[in-house]
Amino acid sequence: MHGQANAVGRIGGDEFALLLWHASEEAAAEKMGDVDTYVAAAPLIFRGVPLSVRISWGVAGLRRGSSAESALEAADAALYAARTRRAARVTR
Repeated sequence: MHGQANAVGRIGGDEFALLLWHASEEAAAEKMGDVDTYVAAAPLIFRGVPLSVRISWGVAGLRRGSSAESALEAADAALYAARTRRAARVTR
């Protein structure tokens, strides 16, 4: 497994998966925090109008004996929890 590159793929709609080989959940969460900060700081320009873009994300580890499906389900649950927290902050 050593030497494998990270991979990203579209799961569907506006959801993507980023696979970080040999990264702990803590390291993956830190990396996603960096991505979140970068995206928030770099507005998307659409037809000359800057648009603020935010992301919500969830992290889950793939452990020995677990399936990729269960890891994706755990990450998806964490994603929706993050979306709920973000929505609650916006409505305050």
